[in-house]
Amino acid sequence: MKVMIAVPTHDQMPALSAYDLAQMMAFLGANYVGDDRPISAISLTFCTGTYVHTAREQLARIAIEASADYVLWVDADMRFPKDALIRLLKHRKDIVGINYSNRGVPPGFVAIKTIKPAERLVTGPDSTGLEPVEALGFGLTLMRGSVLRRIAEKHRRMFWYDENEDGGLVGEDVYFCKLARQEGFDIHVDHDLSKACAHVGVFEYLTDHPYALLTEK
Repeated sequence: MKVMIAVPTHDQMPALSAYDLAQMMAFLGANYVGDDRPISAISLTFCTGTYVHTAREQLARIAIEASADYVLWVDADMRFPKDALIRLLKHRKDIVGINYSNRGVPPGFVAIKTIKPAERLVTGPDSTGLEPVEALGFGLTLMRGSVLRRIAEKHRRMFWYDENEDGGLVGEDVYFCKLARQEGFDIHVDHDLSKACAHVGVFEYLTDHPYALLTEK
């Protein structure tokens, strides 16, 4: 079984995200490559670009050319445990990933339980196991290579942008998920792994923030 780890990035990666990626590669190299376990080859591929949909498209084409059995999408601003790939592989699903927070204020979940009507999936303290969704963010998502091949055969683009009912843009990952569901593939969220991951961001602390705490009474 060949697994490709695909990392789209602008040009930099937070130190803690790079640390987690290095830890995972070391863990996989020591435990799962070259022995009698299911994974026989692991590759790590970065694609740097201005537009994330273009980077994802290029990475997907590379995975198809390499005949990858699985692709693990890892965004360059994610944190995750070193056994994340193994935990996702064990589910044996077409597409399975995590639910995580976006980097807006106020923060919100990225996984979408239903697109119409729009309902976000909530991962709370008691959430556990797998849950089906209609779309998810690709911050940390595993998919079969057969999913990419099917969509590439039938659609000119795999990653693009769409418009939702209120005129806002739908991200390239949700666009892909819609195509995948059209082709009959299931999408799941792993709640347990979700709670072990994080989305790294930069926050600017203003004088308004401590002042709000002092005056909230």
